[in-house]
Amino acid sequence: MKKLQVTQNSMLRSILGIRVKDKVSLDKTYSKTKAKRVWGIAKTLKMRYAGHIAREQKGKGNLTLTTWIPHRGKRKRGRPKTRWADELTTNFGTNWMRKATDRTNWKGLVKTYAQKWVDEETDEE
Repeated sequence: MKKLQVTQNSMLRSILGIRVKDKVSLDKTYSKTKAKRVWGIAKTLKMRYAGHIAREQKGKGNLTLTTWIPHRGKRKRGRPKTRWADELTTNFGTNWMRKATDRTNWKGLVKTYAQKWVDEETDEE
């Protein structure tokens, strides 16, 4: 995500003809272009798609792949890789699939968390 954000910032600067050494803040760059940050958009799309998967019929491939936990052989050293649903569990709790079945409440949750990500991004800059 960080690489996407850096790329977007670079593209916006090149569109506006701003060089890094001009030291124009990213807030001014985003206000001139009225562009949305790719970080928040990607997170929002992921959460919306997770709701779609949770409402799918049982036995379809997407739901099976989302909830699948591999149990083969010995684990490798180090921290395990983050699975797709791990972020959903940390943001919405272990019962995120039950919450996602109610479409209107899920949309409200996604909107709330998307706003949180946008607020975090502006605090970092």
